[in-house]
Amino acid sequence: MRLSRLPAVAQILLLLLALACARLPLLGQAVSPAPNSEMDPHRLWTFSTDQQKAEEDLDRTEGRVTSQETFARLGFDGSYLPYLEIENRSVTVDATTGRTTELTYSIDPGGQKALTQVVREEKQDLGAGTTKTVHTTLVPDATGRLHMLRRETERSRQTTPQARETETMVLTAPRNGGMATRSRVEGRESRRDEHTVEFRDSTLLPDGRGGWQVSEIHEGVIRENGATSTKDERILHPDARGTLVVVQRVVTEDSQRTSGERLQTVETYAAAEGVSGENNLQLQRRVTTITSPRSDGSQLVEEQVEQRNPDSPAEGLQLARKKTDIIIPGVGTAGRLDDTMNYGGNQIISIDTRKNGSAAVHVDTSRSH
Repeated sequence: MRLSRLPAVAQILLLLLALACARLPLLGQAVSPAPNSEMDPHRLWTFSTDQQKAEEDLDRTEGRVTSQETFARLGFDGSYLPYLEIENRSVTVDATTGRTTELTYSIDPGGQKALTQVVREEKQDLGAGTTKTVHTTLVPDATGRLHMLRRETERSRQTTPQARETETMVLTAPRNGGMATRSRVEGRESRRDEHTVEFRDSTLLPDGRGGWQVSEIHEGVIRENGATSTKDERILHPDARGTLVVVQRVVTEDSQRTSGERLQTVETYAAAEGVSGENNLQLQRRVTTITSPRSDGSQLVEEQVEQRNPDSPAEGLQLARKKTDIIIPGVGTAGRLDDTMNYGGNQIISIDTRKNGSAAVHVDTSRSH
């Protein structure tokens, strides 16, 4: 690969490579740039094999908002071939009701569009702190006629100044017809004090006798301490005797540093297969994300994933992935360095540098000064 052929992205690439060298040893891999890498305002330059881009158009008229997003892959000749289109429509029905519709189309190589999914959502303010939301997903059959795939009806009400309850009825129907299935989700969120919120969401399924039985519970507490927020969540499932037992625990901590950096750590605890109970949970996975503001207005998002090797769980957490994104507000991802480790200790490195706009994007990889 000759960097002299890529003046528009050379700075981003060199900075990403420097960042990689500082954090991990690079393996000698042949990486070929995409053909026809000259840029225009709607081009996306990348090293990756799954190259794609998105364009969005907005049209606002008389309270109705229509957005259209088109996704395209880079073809062998260097041109982009659209393969997916998503259209969103939003309208205010009246003073208390709003409705949105999302239509998804597939696009074949000849440019012909075919509707593949419709998602409708209607939200209504019923007053007295109560809202009702109906979310419906429809798919077409071979004749083009739409059939319901899933419907969620949610009713949420403020029971006290400190508590809110939500009940969601879910109806699902298979694409090929057959019996629809139902489930119900009961949720409650209450504020214990100024810095603490407790929550509990129970998923119930029909018991076959006209009643309901609990199949899963998510419960926990969210604590706020200045610039730090911690969410401690337990997930419970019924065992063979129907007793609810803890099968997983997820602890998420978000903190905002004085430098402007945001640090998020998500730790997932679970028991070995065939074992249950909160005392048997072990740390299985940790995801650490640092979002750093840049002096040029962009952001550096660094993500590190550690997890146990399922074949050697006693070895503890091992580094599985390190990913770095450079995000420019209003533009998107300007560059990516993705280093994935397999359990044999080998590194799989992919570098994705992008430029949006007719002028070169300059990204400073140092943290905010």
